[in-house]
Amino acid sequence: MSSETATPTEPCLNCGAVVTGKYCAACGQRDGLSPRSLRVASTEVLGNVFSYDNRFWRTLVLLLFKPGYLSKAYCEGKRTSYMDPLRMFLFLGVLVFFAPDTWTLEEFVPPEAWTLPAEEGASFSDRFELGAERLRGLSRGITEQQFKYLMDLALAESIMFSMTAGILVMALVMRLMHWRSYLVEHIIFGLHFAGFICLSNLILRLIFTDIGNTPTEGIVMTVLQGCWMLVGYQVRYGRPGLLGRLLPFVASVIAFFAFVYPYGIVLQLTLIKILMPVAA
Repeated sequence: MSSETATPTEPCLNCGAVVTGKYCAACGQRDGLSPRSLRVASTEVLGNVFSYDNRFWRTLVLLLFKPGYLSKAYCEGKRTSYMDPLRMFLFLGVLVFFAPDTWTLEEFVPPEAWTLPAEEGASFSDRFELGAERLRGLSRGITEQQFKYLMDLALAESIMFSMTAGILVMALVMRLMHWRSYLVEHIIFGLHFAGFICLSNLILRLIFTDIGNTPTEGIVMTVLQGCWMLVGYQVRYGRPGLLGRLLPFVASVIAFFAFVYPYGIVLQLTLIKILMPVAA
């Protein structure tokens, strides 16, 4: 009798089904995984995290170096081998705030007049307009480190919302350009694009610890995002022939700006919220 047709042993520790081999046929859990000691538990955890076959690491490598491949594979039904797009996006969106330069910046000290509450009876729109005016004049009188601190505050409050806005707007625009497709296909592509932004931003800040949220980072990230979008769109939506490659090239530029503008608008609104005076 072969090992694949072994007789039933103990019930699966996860779902209770009878295990007839190395893995449970009902839930897929490996047989005999009971962390009865610290050594067994730590070995199992480290083995899953650092295994070369782990889908988490495989997903990150493909996300960085093969733009568009994950979206194409996912929409073709190849989903078990890679991390779920939404889970990946949420995880990377949180992970980016663990970069070493995130909260070690010179705190922004606003002018004394900015610390005063608004005039008595000032409406929300009046306070919002004053916050927008302060944002327009923000480049005068603050250091680069202080600007980084403000940007970190704004990103901490709005990065997930701003990226979600960019993903949804971009997906709607792509749906109009690919009218025979499904909206969810483009949302998947948008999630992978946003995941790349988070991952590349994290790596960049780990290598260059003083680059976070500076004009230099903005330029580098724009170039990286643009290249990923151009290549990824071709991989995901390109077709044979000159026209089949030219149209996705034009569409990728439109999709890129469809993501960037909503993202930037939400980020600016968050900065205004931070800078606007409190009610009297």
